[in-house]
Amino acid sequence: MFRNIEIIIFQKNLSKREIAKKLGMTYNTLLLKLSGKATFTLDEALKLKEILESSLSIEELFDPAAA
Repeated sequence: MFRNIEIIIFQKNLSKREIAKKLGMTYNTLLLKLSGKATFTLDEALKLKEILESSLSIEELFDPAAA
């Protein structure tokens, strides 16, 4: 659902398991949130932006319509 996040994870060759660990959640919870079946809290979104070292704004990073 969050294509920009998925692209960054792929481009940086990051592990979703490691990202989940750094966010303090289970791998399955991260997958649910990335798929849009559960929501990220603001703190989680900010922490994820930091983990990804993204220059995108929060709005761009979490834009569900990004292609």
